[in-house]
Amino acid sequence: MEETAYLALAEAEDHGWYYRARLEAVETLLKRFAPQRSRPLRILDIGSGTGGSTQRLQSHGDVLGMEPSALARELSQKRFPTLKVEPWTIDELPARAPHDFDVAVILCVLYHQNIKDPAAALQKIASVQKPGSILIWNEPAYPFLWRQHDRQTAAGRRFYPRSMHQLLHEQGYELVFQSHLLGWAFPIACLLALKDRWRWGADRQTTSAEEGSDHKPVPGPLNRLLRWITFSEWRLSRLGLGLPFGVSHLLVARRR
Repeated sequence: MEETAYLALAEAEDHGWYYRARLEAVETLLKRFAPQRSRPLRILDIGSGTGGSTQRLQSHGDVLGMEPSALARELSQKRFPTLKVEPWTIDELPARAPHDFDVAVILCVLYHQNIKDPAAALQKIASVQKPGSILIWNEPAYPFLWRQHDRQTAAGRRFYPRSMHQLLHEQGYELVFQSHLLGWAFPIACLLALKDRWRWGADRQTTSAEEGSDHKPVPGPLNRLLRWITFSEWRLSRLGLGLPFGVSHLLVARRR
């Protein structure tokens, strides 16, 4: 990711409607599906970025973040000095990390262009989890939604939900919950993707990082409204009333 993207991400994690709604969803799933232990849960936050998710997860157990970007770790340290974050890549997990994590969290990491093989990455993650532990995983969905924001965040792919489910099955996980996020925004994302393809195909010129970014702040009242809509829609999905599409896909799987 570009430096401007990490700086924008740090701001968005604190106040942005999408990040706050997604973390609320993740915490709800953690409370519902995490294995019961007499000791604090051991949680691994993979690709902890600028620290917002890692900080929130601390209220649920002992959290270890891992983030290979020096800039992201620097921002995380400035914002949350008490967080424990290691500079590991996913490839380094089996050799460096403990092998008894109760929960692993992946929030938009395996889409990145530095991840050459998502299946191999999931295999590494599975190697540090015991049977019965859970994985909470969220990624951008549907390749046809690709646009400037994906380029600006160094995305290498978007996932079809069924391909995420297949990857989990192949690496020894059992799917226990799935839902889309941002179903209400799906038509908007389709239009933006079409607009981006037309512009990109017309002049082959990249736009500025800020023009293509989804991290732009919005006014407070609108920010609160969008957060409420996003989380409320997701809560309906828990009751089987969610939309069959969305801008990203969120799931929980249990290690077999």
